[in-house]
Amino acid sequence: MIHVWDVLRRPDRIAILDTKWKSLDLAKRMLGVRESDVYQMLAYGQGYANEAPEIDLVLIYPRAFDNPPVAETWSLAPGRRLSIWTIPVDEAQATTKALIAMDLTLNGIDPGAHEIAASSPGSSTETSLSSL
Repeated sequence: MIHVWDVLRRPDRIAILDTKWKSLDLAKRMLGVRESDVYQMLAYGQGYANEAPEIDLVLIYPRAFDNPPVAETWSLAPGRRLSIWTIPVDEAQATTKALIAMDLTLNGIDPGAHEIAASSPGSSTETSLSSL
């Protein structure tokens, strides 16, 4: 059985997201991403190859308190991309904002062009996007 964190589908594009709870090494080639993790994502992508012409494979890693954010993408083949993203896991609001920004990016929307606001979990409006 294959366990994938999430698969986002559109008629022209599929994004396959998988979380990894490992540390990245920003000084290493490919940020220190393990070869086995890349092969795993390639296998996921191959499983969806006939469903859309564009496939984004996204590995999501935790971001430590003082590390800069990572959002790197490599083209693997026509219509196939591998992205490495980090999200902060030390503060709920920052994590929510990062996940919303990832969703916008995967849907072809520039998150930098929109204000992303996230309130505290449990409030009546947990997440809101303004100016969309």
